[in-house]
Amino acid sequence: MSSAETRLDHYHDGLVSECIHDLFITPRITLYRWSRLTEQTNHTKIGYTGQHLASVVLNVKGCKTGARGKDCMDGTEVKSCSRVDQSDKCTRCKVNVLRVDDACPACLGGDKIVRNNDTKWLLTIRSEDELNAYLRLDRLLLIIEEYPDFDKHDYKDITITMYEIYPNKDICKNFGKLITNYYNDIYSKNLQKNPKKVPAPKNLWPHSYQFHMCNPHEVFKCKITDHLRDPTLTILKHLKPTEPRTRADIAPMPVSLLNTSERKLLKTESSVVSLEDKERLSLR
Repeated sequence: MSSAETRLDHYHDGLVSECIHDLFITPRITLYRWSRLTEQTNHTKIGYTGQHLASVVLNVKGCKTGARGKDCMDGTEVKSCSRVDQSDKCTRCKVNVLRVDDACPACLGGDKIVRNNDTKWLLTIRSEDELNAYLRLDRLLLIIEEYPDFDKHDYKDITITMYEIYPNKDICKNFGKLITNYYNDIYSKNLQKNPKKVPAPKNLWPHSYQFHMCNPHEVFKCKITDHLRDPTLTILKHLKPTEPRTRADIAPMPVSLLNTSERKLLKTESSVVSLEDKERLSLR
Protein backbone atom coordinates (compact mmCIF):
# COMPACT_ATOMS: atom_id res chain seq x y z
CA MET A 1 0.00 0.00 0.00
CA SER A 2 1.47 3.37 -1.01
CA SER A 3 1.87 6.21 1.47
CA ALA A 4 -0.55 8.28 -0.63
CA GLU A 5 -3.28 5.72 0.00
CA THR A 6 -2.81 5.95 3.78
CA ARG A 7 -2.89 9.76 4.03
CA LEU A 8 -6.03 11.82 4.61
CA ASP A 9 -7.65 13.08 1.42
CA HIS A 10 -8.25 16.66 2.60
CA TYR A 11 -5.43 17.32 5.06
CA HIS A 12 -4.58 20.97 5.80
CA ASP A 13 -2.90 22.91 8.60
CA GLY A 14 -6.13 24.04 10.23
CA LEU A 15 -7.60 20.54 10.43
CA VAL A 16 -6.14 19.82 13.88
CA SER A 17 -7.83 22.88 15.41
CA GLU A 18 -11.11 22.01 13.71
CA CYS A 19 -10.97 18.46 15.05
CA ILE A 20 -10.32 19.59 18.64
CA HIS A 21 -13.08 22.21 18.52
CA ASP A 22 -15.63 19.79 17.03
CA LEU A 23 -14.81 16.63 18.99
CA PHE A 24 -13.33 17.81 22.30
CA ILE A 25 -14.55 21.33 23.09
CA THR A 26 -18.12 21.58 21.78
CA PRO A 27 -19.32 18.15 23.00
CA ARG A 28 -17.94 18.81 26.50
CA ILE A 29 -19.78 22.13 26.78
CA THR A 30 -23.00 20.42 25.66
CA LEU A 31 -22.59 17.53 28.11
CA TYR A 32 -21.95 19.90 31.02
CA ARG A 33 -25.14 21.80 30.21
CA TRP A 34 -27.20 18.58 30.15
CA SER A 35 -25.47 17.21 33.23
CA ARG A 36 -26.80 20.13 35.25
CA LEU A 37 -30.32 18.99 34.37
CA THR A 38 -29.96 15.19 34.45
CA GLU A 39 -27.20 14.83 37.08
CA GLN A 40 -25.68 12.15 34.86
CA THR A 41 -21.93 11.81 34.32
CA ASN A 42 -20.56 14.52 32.07
CA HIS A 43 -17.45 12.60 31.05
CA THR A 44 -16.68 12.46 27.33
CA LYS A 45 -15.15 9.10 26.44
CA ILE A 46 -11.87 9.83 24.70
CA GLY A 47 -11.21 6.46 23.05
CA TYR A 48 -12.90 7.09 19.70
CA THR A 49 -12.33 10.84 19.56
CA GLY A 50 -8.68 10.19 20.36
CA GLN A 51 -8.41 8.01 17.26
CA HIS A 52 -9.85 10.80 15.12
CA LEU A 53 -7.32 13.26 16.54
CA ALA A 54 -4.52 10.76 15.99
CA SER A 55 -5.41 10.45 12.31
CA VAL A 56 -5.47 14.21 11.87
CA VAL A 57 -2.22 14.94 13.74
CA LEU A 58 -0.38 12.06 12.04
CA ASN A 59 -2.11 12.55 8.66
CA VAL A 60 -2.96 8.88 8.39
CA LYS A 61 -6.28 7.19 7.76
CA GLY A 62 -7.96 4.90 10.26
CA CYS A 63 -9.00 1.31 9.65
CA LYS A 64 -12.72 1.57 10.58
CA THR A 65 -12.29 -1.14 13.20
CA GLY A 66 -14.07 0.56 16.11
CA ALA A 67 -11.03 -0.01 18.37
CA ARG A 68 -11.30 -3.78 17.74
CA GLY A 69 -8.33 -4.10 15.44
CA LYS A 70 -5.69 -1.96 13.80
CA ASP A 71 -6.14 1.72 14.65
CA CYS A 72 -4.27 3.38 11.77
CA MET A 73 -3.43 2.21 8.27
CA ASP A 74 0.29 2.71 8.88
CA GLY A 75 0.09 0.29 11.82
CA THR A 76 0.16 2.90 14.60
CA GLU A 77 -1.55 1.74 17.79
CA VAL A 78 -3.46 4.50 19.60
CA LYS A 79 -4.15 4.58 23.34
CA SER A 80 -6.03 7.46 24.94
CA CYS A 81 -6.93 8.44 28.48
CA SER A 82 -8.64 11.44 30.02
CA ARG A 83 -8.18 12.86 33.51
CA VAL A 84 -10.76 15.54 32.77
CA ASP A 85 -14.30 15.27 34.22
CA GLN A 86 -13.59 12.26 36.41
CA SER A 87 -16.22 11.59 39.06
CA ASP A 88 -15.19 12.77 42.52
CA LYS A 89 -16.48 11.68 45.92
CA CYS A 90 -17.37 13.21 49.27
CA THR A 91 -15.73 10.96 51.85
CA ARG A 92 -18.13 12.19 54.53
CA CYS A 93 -21.34 11.33 52.68
CA LYS A 94 -19.98 8.65 50.31
CA VAL A 95 -21.76 10.27 47.36
CA ASN A 96 -20.42 11.12 43.93
CA VAL A 97 -19.60 14.74 43.15
CA LEU A 98 -19.18 16.32 39.73
CA ARG A 99 -15.92 18.08 38.94
CA VAL A 100 -17.76 21.39 38.53
CA ASP A 101 -19.40 21.08 41.96
CA ASP A 102 -17.73 23.19 44.64
CA ALA A 103 -19.72 21.46 47.37
CA CYS A 104 -21.15 18.03 48.11
CA PRO A 105 -24.83 17.89 47.06
CA ALA A 106 -25.66 16.01 50.29
CA CYS A 107 -23.87 17.89 53.08
CA LEU A 108 -23.15 21.08 51.10
CA GLY A 109 -19.56 20.98 52.33
CA GLY A 110 -16.46 21.03 50.19
CA ASP A 111 -13.86 20.07 52.77
CA LYS A 112 -14.18 16.29 52.32
CA ILE A 113 -14.30 16.05 48.53
CA VAL A 114 -11.58 13.84 47.04
CA ARG A 115 -10.73 14.90 43.50
CA ASN A 116 -9.63 11.99 41.31
CA ASN A 117 -6.75 12.22 38.87
CA ASP A 118 -5.84 8.60 38.31
CA THR A 119 -6.76 7.58 34.77
CA LYS A 120 -4.07 5.66 32.89
CA TRP A 121 -3.40 3.97 29.57
CA LEU A 122 -4.49 0.32 29.48
CA LEU A 123 -2.39 -2.13 27.47
CA THR A 124 -4.24 -5.41 27.01
CA ILE A 125 -1.80 -8.30 26.55
CA ARG A 126 -3.50 -11.69 26.97
CA SER A 127 -1.29 -13.92 24.83
CA GLU A 128 2.19 -14.17 23.38
CA ASP A 129 0.72 -13.14 20.03
CA GLU A 130 -0.61 -9.90 21.55
CA LEU A 131 2.71 -9.33 23.30
CA ASN A 132 4.62 -9.80 20.05
CA ALA A 133 2.20 -7.49 18.24
CA TYR A 134 3.18 -4.69 20.63
CA LEU A 135 6.86 -5.51 20.29
CA ARG A 136 6.64 -5.33 16.49
CA LEU A 137 4.92 -1.94 16.44
CA ASP A 138 6.68 0.87 14.63
CA ARG A 139 4.76 3.39 16.73
CA LEU A 140 2.57 3.48 19.81
CA LEU A 141 0.73 6.79 20.17
CA LEU A 142 -0.35 7.82 23.67
CA ILE A 143 -2.89 10.62 24.12
CA ILE A 144 -3.74 12.24 27.45
CA GLU A 145 -6.26 14.94 28.28
CA GLU A 146 -5.73 16.54 31.69
CA TYR A 147 -5.81 19.66 33.87
CA PRO A 148 -2.43 21.44 33.91
CA ASP A 149 -3.36 23.14 37.22
CA PHE A 150 -4.94 20.15 38.96
CA ASP A 151 -2.67 20.50 42.01
CA LYS A 152 -3.97 24.06 42.44
CA HIS A 153 -7.59 22.81 42.36
CA ASP A 154 -8.07 24.82 39.18
CA TYR A 155 -10.11 23.02 36.53
CA LYS A 156 -10.73 25.82 34.03
CA ASP A 157 -7.99 24.87 31.57
CA ILE A 158 -7.17 21.55 29.97
CA THR A 159 -4.30 20.25 27.86
CA ILE A 160 -4.16 17.49 25.26
CA THR A 161 -0.74 15.92 24.78
CA MET A 162 0.40 13.18 22.41
CA TYR A 163 3.48 11.01 22.85
CA GLU A 164 5.09 8.49 20.53
CA ILE A 165 6.91 5.35 21.66
CA TYR A 166 8.78 3.20 19.14
CA PRO A 167 8.86 -0.38 20.49
CA ASN A 168 11.32 -1.72 17.92
CA LYS A 169 13.88 1.08 18.30
CA ASP A 170 16.71 1.01 20.80
CA ILE A 171 15.82 4.45 22.16
CA CYS A 172 12.56 2.97 23.51
CA LYS A 173 13.88 -0.47 24.43
CA ASN A 174 12.54 -0.24 27.98
CA PHE A 175 8.98 -0.38 26.66
CA GLY A 176 9.58 -3.89 25.38
CA LYS A 177 11.13 -4.93 28.67
CA LEU A 178 8.21 -3.39 30.56
CA ILE A 179 5.43 -5.23 28.75
CA THR A 180 7.41 -8.48 28.55
CA ASN A 181 7.96 -8.40 32.32
CA TYR A 182 4.24 -7.70 32.81
CA TYR A 183 3.20 -10.64 30.64
CA ASN A 184 5.67 -13.14 32.09
CA ASP A 185 5.75 -12.08 35.75
CA ILE A 186 2.26 -10.74 36.36
CA TYR A 187 -0.28 -11.80 33.74
CA SER A 188 0.87 -15.39 33.17
CA LYS A 189 1.59 -16.15 36.82
CA ASN A 190 -1.73 -14.73 38.02
CA LEU A 191 -3.58 -16.68 35.34
CA GLN A 192 -1.88 -19.88 36.47
CA LYS A 193 -2.99 -19.25 40.05
CA ASN A 194 -6.57 -18.56 39.04
CA PRO A 195 -7.42 -19.63 35.45
CA LYS A 196 -11.02 -18.42 35.81
CA LYS A 197 -10.00 -14.85 36.59
CA VAL A 198 -8.48 -12.82 33.77
CA PRO A 199 -5.75 -10.52 35.16
CA ALA A 200 -6.04 -6.77 34.69
CA PRO A 201 -4.35 -5.11 31.70
CA LYS A 202 -0.97 -3.47 32.03
CA ASN A 203 -1.45 -0.02 33.55
CA LEU A 204 0.88 2.55 32.03
CA TRP A 205 0.62 5.59 34.27
CA PRO A 206 1.14 9.01 32.68
CA HIS A 207 4.17 10.93 33.98
CA SER A 208 5.33 7.92 36.00
CA TYR A 209 8.83 6.46 36.35
CA GLN A 210 7.98 3.61 33.98
CA PHE A 211 6.47 6.00 31.43
CA HIS A 212 9.58 8.17 31.33
CA MET A 213 11.91 5.18 31.20
CA CYS A 214 10.33 4.32 27.82
CA ASN A 215 11.61 7.64 26.40
CA PRO A 216 8.27 8.91 25.07
CA HIS A 217 8.62 11.59 22.39
CA GLU A 218 6.22 14.51 22.78
CA VAL A 219 4.87 15.29 19.29
CA PHE A 220 1.80 17.38 20.02
CA LYS A 221 0.46 19.56 22.81
CA CYS A 222 -2.34 22.08 23.00
CA LYS A 223 -4.00 24.08 25.76
CA ILE A 224 -7.66 24.99 25.96
CA THR A 225 -8.21 27.86 28.40
CA ASP A 226 -11.56 28.41 30.14
CA HIS A 227 -12.78 25.33 28.30
CA LEU A 228 -16.41 25.52 29.44
CA ARG A 229 -17.23 29.23 29.32
CA ASP A 230 -15.02 30.91 26.74
CA PRO A 231 -12.71 28.29 25.22
CA THR A 232 -9.54 29.42 23.49
CA LEU A 233 -7.33 26.84 21.79
CA THR A 234 -3.58 27.31 21.59
CA ILE A 235 -1.36 24.73 19.91
CA LEU A 236 1.90 24.66 21.87
CA LYS A 237 3.71 22.00 19.87
CA HIS A 238 2.98 20.08 16.71
CA LEU A 239 5.61 17.96 15.01
CA LYS A 240 4.31 17.48 11.50
CA PRO A 241 4.14 13.88 10.22
CA THR A 242 7.11 14.46 7.92
CA GLU A 243 9.31 16.12 10.57
CA PRO A 244 12.05 14.01 12.18
CA ARG A 245 11.65 12.87 15.79
CA THR A 246 14.80 13.59 17.77
CA ARG A 247 16.17 13.04 21.25
CA ALA A 248 15.22 16.65 21.98
CA ASP A 249 11.54 15.66 21.73
CA ILE A 250 11.77 13.10 24.54
CA ALA A 251 9.68 14.20 27.52
CA PRO A 252 12.04 15.27 30.34
CA MET A 253 12.00 12.92 33.35
CA PRO A 254 11.79 14.79 36.69
CA VAL A 255 14.39 13.83 39.29
CA SER A 256 11.53 13.84 41.81
CA LEU A 257 10.46 10.44 40.40
CA LEU A 258 13.66 8.81 41.63
CA ASN A 259 13.88 6.96 44.93
CA THR A 260 16.64 7.55 47.45
CA SER A 261 19.03 4.92 46.10
CA GLU A 262 18.59 6.14 42.52
CA ARG A 263 19.37 9.72 43.56
CA LYS A 264 22.50 8.56 45.33
CA LEU A 265 23.53 6.61 42.23
CA LEU A 266 23.18 9.54 39.86
CA LYS A 267 24.30 12.33 42.21
CA THR A 268 22.71 14.85 39.90
CA GLU A 269 21.99 18.46 40.79
CA SER A 270 19.67 18.91 37.83
CA SER A 271 15.87 18.86 38.14
CA VAL A 272 15.59 16.40 35.24
CA VAL A 273 17.29 13.09 34.47
CA SER A 274 19.53 13.15 31.40
CA LEU A 275 19.25 10.43 28.78
CA GLU A 276 22.74 9.26 29.71
CA ASP A 277 21.72 8.91 33.37
CA LYS A 278 18.59 7.02 32.38
CA GLU A 279 20.85 4.32 30.96
CA ARG A 280 22.23 3.81 34.48
CA LEU A 281 18.77 3.24 35.96
CA SER A 282 16.82 0.00 36.16
CA LEU A 283 13.15 -0.60 35.46
CA ARG A 284 10.95 -1.07 38.48
